[in-house]
Amino acid sequence: MNRKSWITFYALMNDFTKGTPKPYLKFLPEDVQNDLEIYQFSDEGAPSIFPSPSEIITKVHYSWLAKFFKDLSGDLFSLYMSSLSEEQVNGLTKLLKREQNPIALTPFGKDFILTKIYKNYIEEQHIIPASFLPKSELNTILSFEKRQVMKLIDFLGIAELAVEIKNLDKDYLIKKVYECLPQERKQYLEGCMEGDNGVSLSSFHIDKWDGDKKKLAILLHQKGIARMGASLSGQETSLVWHICHKLDTGRAIAIQKHVEKKEVEDIAMLESCLKDLVERFQQQPSATPQL
Repeated sequence: MNRKSWITFYALMNDFTKGTPKPYLKFLPEDVQNDLEIYQFSDEGAPSIFPSPSEIITKVHYSWLAKFFKDLSGDLFSLYMSSLSEEQVNGLTKLLKREQNPIALTPFGKDFILTKIYKNYIEEQHIIPASFLPKSELNTILSFEKRQVMKLIDFLGIAELAVEIKNLDKDYLIKKVYECLPQERKQYLEGCMEGDNGVSLSSFHIDKWDGDKKKLAILLHQKGIARMGASLSGQETSLVWHICHKLDTGRAIAIQKHVEKKEVEDIAMLESCLKDLVERFQQQPSATPQL
């Protein structure tokens, strides 16, 4: 059995034993015991029903499916596209520059096609379904829309910026930064300046910034991507996979590179900053973020 299978088995055992599976670990191979002992499921316990492929595929950003769809013939392309969400269809037809002729599918037909896509694209990667992930405050990110994850990245970039400008002896430059930020981001920067988020991955070189608002936004997003990856470097690999697949392939690959780099030995402060932001977004009254 691979790791995904053992974890899924443990999740089901957790459910069967009503949250007390550890006494039964002694019957498993020693290396599997060591891996599973650190697992903590959510307070609701692990689900007893394995999610369908459609639940997984329809949450994947369309850019990850482009390689699979680009080689499909016209009729097959339209058939398979008809199983996807409206957002995925719109994104793929634009990305691949192809037209789709919608085909009405029964629920059974749709699930059948999505299962074929799942087997082709995901199954061999041994990804743990989101509902079977071990307990983590960062699992909440999986309930965010893509736009919220993008906003989360931008705010992480602001946390990076705060480290650099906190001790910057150029009041005019700091004033210019504040002038370029929307009110919510400005307030968050002020909070970071007053707090202790003093871990930075690399210099912004903000003293070389020319004052252009768009350039600052791009720089913040780039730094936020790096900080997101570093903040996730201690998390379960399947959680990282699910978060990255909410985003386009370009951003996700960049995040994954920083996950693998493990740039900071003590990532506790980075994780704390990310968790605080996740909680902040959860408390916002609207699911649609203010960008």
